[in-house]
Amino acid sequence: YLDTLPKSESFNALPRRWSKEDLDLLEGSNLLNRIDRAKYGVKNDYNLISTSWSIGDQLVLPTFENFDNMLAVVTSRGFAGMGHSSNDKDIGLLPLIDLCNHHRGAERALAKNASYTKHGSKVRLTSCDSLQKGTAIRLTYGAKGNAQLLLNYGFTIQKNIEQDGSSNDV
Repeated sequence: YLDTLPKSESFNALPRRWSKEDLDLLEGSNLLNRIDRAKYGVKNDYNLISTSWSIGDQLVLPTFENFDNMLAVVTSRGFAGMGHSSNDKDIGLLPLIDLCNHHRGAERALAKNASYTKHGSKVRLTSCDSLQKGTAIRLTYGAKGNAQLLLNYGFTIQKNIEQDGSSNDV
């Protein structure tokens, strides 16, 4: 499974990894503040963990770059409530299910066509419709605004409108 994960460069779509020039385009937006907090959080987490994972003068933690890559995998591909416990904050990585596309919104032609549920230590992926060969499997990550989608997953949805006409971009 680990060998199938995207290369670290693919996570450069996450705004916390953007260049200063790209971030300057967001000047004055609330999203820029959220990105700054995310960048600070990653560095702060690494610094806190590195003090705990040192044995004498030897650091037994991966480099910051590797830590950042591993965190990008978990934050962009992890599923809340799918870890070993019943805690909703317990995140699990779900091979194959994490390959499914995200869709949510009013366009019925592109609506989700599958769902997943946890059954003890197993996860079941169920088709909502008959799927033709070559059809992309689409799940929903839940009602999320474009700022949250961009910050956590590195993409946005052009028409992020729900079937009732409401928007998650408030």
